[in-house]
Amino acid sequence: MSNKEKIKNSILGDINDNNKDIKKSKIEAQNNFLLALNADRRSIFMNNLIGGIAWGLGSVIGATIIVGILGLIIVNTKRVPILGDLVKVITEQIQSGANQLKK
Repeated sequence: MSNKEKIKNSILGDINDNNKDIKKSKIEAQNNFLLALNADRRSIFMNNLIGGIAWGLGSVIGATIIVGILGLIIVNTKRVPILGDLVKVITEQIQSGANQLKK
């Protein structure tokens, strides 16, 4: 057997192995889908509820971090006086409101 034939057989063997893996994965996915269809409505509802709450909480935390960082950058930037002053006023208002709540 020549080198070309060995390489060809090796490649064809790899392709056949990959096809078997793909078929196996497809069957597993179909089985998982069928199991999901047969799941009771309460577990589906609870899974979706918990997933939605986690997604919403993560979105709020992420947005808070991003807006906070942007706010700090804007306040500390001298090049944007209008935005810097606006954010400074808002920050002072929040701090004065927090101080009033403490009293």
